[in-house]
This record gives sequence, C-alpha cells and structure tokens, in this order.
Amino acid sequence: MAGVANIFEQRAWLARIWSNEKRASLIGTAFAIDKRHLLTCHHVVHEAGATAPGGRVYLDFPLANKTGIWCTALADGWCPTPAKDDPQSAGDLALLKIDDGLPDLTPLPLRLRKSYAGLAFSSYGFTKQYPEGDAAHGQISLMVGLEWLRIEAASEALLQPGFSGAPVFVEELEGAVGVVVTRNTANGRASYAVPMNVISRSNSVVRNILDQSPLAWVDTAPRSLRAEIITSARSLIDDRTRDFVGRQFVFDAIDKELENAAAGYVIIKGEPGIGKSAIMASLADRRGYLHHFNVFSDNIRSPDAFLANACAQVISKYELPYGTVPASATKNSNMLFTLLEEASQQLENLQSKIVLLVDALDEANEPEQGVNRLYLPRRLPDRCFVVATIRSNVKEHLLLDQRLAPIEISENSAQNEADIRTYIAAFLDRNHADISKLPGYDKLDQTAFADTLWAKSEGNFMYLHVVLDAVLKKQIALSDVANPDILPSGLTGYYERHWQLMHSPDRAKRRGLQEPVICFLALAKKAVPAEVISEWMNDSRQFERVAKHFFGIPGKKGSAQSLRRDDRSCHG
Repeated sequence: MAGVANIFEQRAWLARIWSNEKRASLIGTAFAIDKRHLLTCHHVVHEAGATAPGGRVYLDFPLANKTGIWCTALADGWCPTPAKDDPQSAGDLALLKIDDGLPDLTPLPLRLRKSYAGLAFSSYGFTKQYPEGDAAHGQISLMVGLEWLRIEAASEALLQPGFSGAPVFVEELEGAVGVVVTRNTANGRASYAVPMNVISRSNSVVRNILDQSPLAWVDTAPRSLRAEIITSARSLIDDRTRDFVGRQFVFDAIDKELENAAAGYVIIKGEPGIGKSAIMASLADRRGYLHHFNVFSDNIRSPDAFLANACAQVISKYELPYGTVPASATKNSNMLFTLLEEASQQLENLQSKIVLLVDALDEANEPEQGVNRLYLPRRLPDRCFVVATIRSNVKEHLLLDQRLAPIEISENSAQNEADIRTYIAAFLDRNHADISKLPGYDKLDQTAFADTLWAKSEGNFMYLHVVLDAVLKKQIALSDVANPDILPSGLTGYYERHWQLMHSPDRAKRRGLQEPVICFLALAKKAVPAEVISEWMNDSRQFERVAKHFFGIPGKKGSAQSLRRDDRSCHG
C-alpha cells in the first residue's frame, strides 16, 4: 500500500492512443488495470479506428517505454457513447486487450466507494499542447444523470481534448475511482467521469479486480484512518485460517443469535487452545466483520488500542463522514456507540447487521471495579452485535444489558471430536507426499493414529496443531505420538504465555498456592484429586482455594474433579 502513490507518480500504467501506428494524430488516454488490459473511452477507440468490438487501436506507454503496441477492443465492457440528444448520461466506455509483446506494466489499483462527493482527485492525460503528458487535479462532486460523476478541476487541463480515458485517482484511497469521459462545455472547469462501481456492471475484468476478499475494505481504508487500524491482525488472520476446518456448530449458534435478536453480545467460552481465535479469524476472513484481536505478547490489550482500532474500522468500512478518529474516542465507549449507531442507520436493508469481533478478552487489561473490559458499551445500537471470546473460568468484567445466549466450546463434545478427526484426516491427506516418506508410515493405521491424537490432545486444537507440525518436520516420530514423555518444543512458548496470563501478581498467593500445585502436578503420574493435593500441602483448607483457582468452581469435599498432569488449565 505504501508504494501506490509512487505508482501513480511514475505513470508506468499510462498510455496514449493514436490514430495509427505512424502516430499521426493523438486521440486520447488509457490506463492499465492489470498486466494485459486497459480502460479508456468508447469515443476514443472509435475515433482511433475501432468502431466495433474486435477492432484494433494503436497505443504506447511514454513513461514506461516508447514502444508502440496494438490492442483489441473487447465486447466485454463495450458501452457506446451516448447520442448528443441522449439525456441519460451513461456509457462511453471501452476495454482494450494487449495483443502481444506485453510491456513491463505496473497497473493502477482500482477502488470502490459508495459516495465520492468531496474527495480530492488527480489525473494525467495527453493533450495536443502537451503530448508527453499533462496533470490536473480538483474535487469530485455529485452523481449526475444515471451513471456519471461531476468532477470540478482546479485548472482547465481536463477540458483539453486528450484527457478522455484518463483515470480519476484519489490519493486518500490510493487508487483510481473512475474514468474521465467528457467535458461540460458550458462550465469552464467541469468534466464528467464514470465511477468504478458503474464500470464493473458491464466489465467482467474490472468486476473481478474489485471482487476481492471480504476484508478488502481494510486494505483500502483511507490513509488518515489506517494509522489507527491494527493492520498486524491480517497476518494473524491468515495464520489462524490456514488449514482451518469445521466449527460449523459454532457458526450456526452465532447466526441463530444474530438472526433472532435486535442487538447484543454473544460470548464464546472455551479452554486455551480450543480454537477460539481461529474461529474469530475465520469469521473475519469469510464475512469481513469488524475485528479486534487482543494479543498479550504484542501488548495489544488496552482500551485505547481497542477503541481507536474499532472506531477507525467502523468509519472506514461504512464510509462515515470523519476524516480521522475523533480525539475523544479512546476516553470511553460513547464515540464507539455513536459511530455504530450512525453506521447502522445507513445499512441498505433491515436484514443487514454490523458485527464486531473481539478476541481473547482474557488477554485484555483488567479494568477498575465496575468498568467493562476494553470500555465495551453496556448497550449496543439496533442491528449491532459484538461477538467476543474469553477463556473459561476467567472473570469477564462485563456489565451488559443485551447479553445473548453464550456459546461454550467443550473439549469433550461430540462436535469437537468430529472437528478434530476431520482436521487430522485433512492433515494426512494434504501432506501425504511428505508423510508417506516417514519411517513407520507403511504400518500406520490412520484410524488408530486419529484415536491416539484425539486422546492425547484431549480435544485441544493447539496441542494437535503443534504435534502434527512436529511430525511433519521430523521432530517427533510417528511411533512417538503416543509417548507421554515427548512434548513438542513448539508448545513451550504457548504454555509459558498462558502461565503468565494465569498466575497471580500477588507474590504470596503465587508462592503459597500456584507454584506448589504445579510442582505436585509435575510429579504426578496420573489424575490427582484436588483433595489429595490439599493433603500433600498439609492444609485441608487449601482444597477450596485449589478448586476455585484452577477450576472456577466452589470446593466441596468428595468432589470428583481432578487435576491432571497434562491439564491445560494448569499448563496453559
């Protein structure tokens, strides 16, 4: 993204259209939208000799090289020029395909907007007075007629013949939002352009370029807002969605709440490693939801970071009339509520929803007594929802008026087991070429292998992911997967991070409760009842503390609850 302004200035995408290969007469402008296609005006190619699809025109790229090439006008995107007495203000577009001898092009990025009014633009074209190129700039005004935008130039450059077919480039959006098609002869500085959303209706090449991932709105956020958006979330999303499978039962539960409620919070709970972050990443990736990922190790965990990120995303995605995130946005939840309310009021239909994902509330800073984590608003505007994840048995610090049905992901549930077995099968299939070369593969019983991993993982996706990765990298032999004494090195940092999240800042509590329990668990060879640990600690009163701290339940004598040697509620 940082280099787009340079791409515009270097103009390697900019082409001149001539009357013939002898370059006898300069006709107009075109610009590259990918390595083989260019956009321009119908009346330009018509004047250059292509009176119908299949006709050819001659052009060159003066800023890239002086070599001329032939292009063919395609039926795709062919929109004839309106007649002089046609009041509809529509058409006048053409798509060119380079026949052969592809030049070294750097295409100009394309951008979509719901509203263009007020945006500053720049453009380059070729006039008879300046055949090597001339620049123009100004401001985009309102839509006119059926399809055209009115653009007000700060100079008369756009009025000169030769700018037809030039791009309307908006630096704030770092891309072209339209094509200059004609000038207003009654106004000294007004011209007209066709916006990309209109062009895409009749042009499959443009449509495919613009038909990006649901998160494309993050990449095209205005520069003034991008500084507040935590862009590192994209790499996290890419990482957590790689090889993602299953979890349809969670998506169905979320959709049920979104469909039946006017607004509110859906809280997803589960043990560390169960896949909560992967679920949130998948929702963001598939549906383009607003999103915030708290990451303890990256110190992305404060209310300021969340509110600035969330507000910038709402403004950008829903094109609200704010140039920057208001200074008051990070003081409390008021501005976030206001922005969500404004965005909800402009939703296109009553079925549309605004969804904000907030991952790992347990990694966010603990607030003062009575204050919501991350300053999340107590109430949400109509058609606005927050889907948040938090580790089981962690205090939420959320006072909410619109709490919807929570979703608990159980490690031992039938749905979780089915997803884990699907993940294992997909892993073996995807990596068959490498796995089949490992020692012992010829004796591998895939069903027994899946049974072993299911039992060893105890329903934990993080454990499964790291173990399988270690097998693929030959750090663990296939025959050692069931060995309880072999723990993949990749889990070390993961467990350490969660221990930091779990352990109390109270040194006395840490020394008197947490560290002794961990020591006993490290020595245990099998499941250990909490009562036994209390007896080992020579203090029966510790039982209640052990049960409450490690399980989040009241301690009761005779409880069947046990602490296990490899239980992630202790190790992370």
